[in-house]
Amino acid sequence: MRSPTPWLLLIALLLPTSALAGKKKPDRAAQEAQILETHQQYIAAVVRSDWNTAATYFDASALTSLRGMMEPVFATDGGDGTTVGKLMLGLEVDELATLNDAQFFGAFMEAIVAMNPGVAEAMEGATMEEQGVAFGKEPGEAFVVYELRMEANGAELTKYAVTAMVRDDVDHWALQMTGEVKGMAEMLAQSAARHREASADEAAAPEGASEAAPTEGN
Repeated sequence: MRSPTPWLLLIALLLPTSALAGKKKPDRAAQEAQILETHQQYIAAVVRSDWNTAATYFDASALTSLRGMMEPVFATDGGDGTTVGKLMLGLEVDELATLNDAQFFGAFMEAIVAMNPGVAEAMEGATMEEQGVAFGKEPGEAFVVYELRMEANGAELTKYAVTAMVRDDVDHWALQMTGEVKGMAEMLAQSAARHREASADEAAAPEGASEAAPTEGN
């Protein structure tokens, strides 16, 4: 029987090694540890209202999505020719354009907290404890379940929440936009839309239409 030629032996040796080197399966325990560490660092930034640092733990696409939702809102006329962005953030449209997505998020959250002063106070004494990590059906998808305890108006509030996270091509985990932030953004967007509709209706109304009609006998 003829012995294999040297190049055939080389191929036989290289193929399994190449297959293993192509893509190693991520270690589940190590992934969980990284996810929890990232989430804990994000929560720590939130508790101390350090929004610029909190922004660094988000996936870039999440920050871009929030900006895409809020930029038109901030450009809306908030009354007397002043934009919502100027009223809320103290920044004109052209000034907002100079901010990167992380800075935009920080300015947005600072404005939200300024509008609701009790939020920052409640968050200072809040505790958030991660309860576990669940991996999603899609690769690079995970969810952190955590317990939030805080005191508001003299009452203690406890609730469970979920933070979605995503892994990039270099095995770095980051947060997707949280439900709380999405909710605040949607609320402001809807409020601005109602304001625009009311302003349009007022402008379209005939002059004097808002005055009370004379009653019979006057």
